Amino acid sequence: MPRSDAATSVPHLLATEMIRDPSEALGLDLVSSSHRRVATREGVQLMHWSTRLANPIELSVLDDSGFIHFSYVLLGESLAVLNGRKGHGVGRKIDERQVHAASGNIAFGPGQCWRFHQHGVYESVGVMLRHDAFEQLVGDAEPTLRRALSNGLCFETGHRGTELHATAQALAHAMRHRPGDSEASGERHPLWLQAQGLTLVSLLLEARADTGGAGGLDRADQMRLARARAHLLSDLSQPPLILDVARENGLSPAKLKRGFRALYGFSVYGLFQHERMNEARRRLLRDDTSVSAVACDLGYSNMSHFSAAFRKQFGVNPGEARRRGR
Repeated sequence: MPRSDAATSVPHLLATEMIRDPSEALGLDLVSSSHRRVATREGVQLMHWSTRLANPIELSVLDDSGFIHFSYVLLGESLAVLNGRKGHGVGRKIDERQVHAASGNIAFGPGQCWRFHQHGVYESVGVMLRHDAFEQLVGDAEPTLRRALSNGLCFETGHRGTELHATAQALAHAMRHRPGDSEASGERHPLWLQAQGLTLVSLLLEARADTGGAGGLDRADQMRLARARAHLLSDLSQPPLILDVARENGLSPAKLKRGFRALYGFSVYGLFQHERMNEARRRLLRDDTSVSAVACDLGYSNMSHFSAAFRKQFGVNPGEARRRGR
């Protein structure tokens, strides 16, 4: 996401303030925002945050939390910039990553200063593990990650997988419900929340191992696949033929399919459908366009088919998603 000159700057926040209540910490007049945090055991917390920003914002955050953040972005995107440790040359950019929807991230930087640029709709779910709790859980496993954590810095983005995505969706759906909700699906048992949260962490670790070789794809193939992804998503009302996408981007159909699984965690048409439903949700939350008009714009002539596809991805009907988001 390119930086916007019109972004509202929110400087000098503490990570603990954002964890406690992001909306209150930002101090902005948000279009809509919901936040829930659940402590499942000593040193382990789950967090879900969903917001819709009227204007782009730029956040400066000092990580005073001591947590390892295992997160998954369901909607929206942000630009994350690591600016170094407080008192040691803050302002010198160390790393910068684009954080996309349908991807998982691992971050740990006690005392590090971060800057985030966000706009529009954003939803994420995650697990915050205290360093000692993580060590107890993994034991001698994950030596490279444990080494990075012991050095006091880890910043990884873009972890993907079909099971990872489904787990994040299920956890986010449960976290949207609060104690006392009257819906039948209502509140999940604390043990379920804990198990699902730790499953999310384990799947991020598995995806992390898989991304080590990017599925055997070299840099040139990864760039071709990125162009193929842009081609695929250029018109969300009508999916192109796989043969055409492959041919126009210098790939065989087989390599296109394998590459999408390796890099994006979806089949070719699975990614198209996922992004089409994300766009439907963005439009429903952004303006007053009717549900039927959104469905039509995205290539659906049958409303029941659109509603079924939307419910499959988000667990609620389009109209209910709009009511909850406002």
